[in-house]
Amino acid sequence: METPIPENQRPTFVSTPDEELSEGEAYQYEVITTDDNPDDRLTILKIEGPAWLELIDGGDRTAVLQCIPEGCGGEGTYPIVLQVNDGKEVESQSFTLVVKASTPPLIETEPVTSATTG
Repeated sequence: METPIPENQRPTFVSTPDEELSEGEAYQYEVITTDDNPDDRLTILKIEGPAWLELIDGGDRTAVLQCIPEGCGGEGTYPIVLQVNDGKEVESQSFTLVVKASTPPLIETEPVTSATTG
């Protein structure tokens, strides 16, 4: 008796991204996907998003979406669409990354008003 070939299952995203970032901070989202078909090779892509966000597919159903502080975008909202593909089915994850303006540090000291010489 032959073992029936299981029906293809759609890959899915398991992880949830942080959707807020302050200017000057690094961003890193560890993308985790799954598929009930264990032999399916999953490919993770960035379909939409700013060029300064780099997606590195780990080849093991995970990826990292990241930017370093010097390269992250300025204040604003950035729509992002990621996609996982098993060669037969595709699933998308959409979110908006909000980059908030950084607040400079507040220095609270009393100014020096007198000095002693000698």
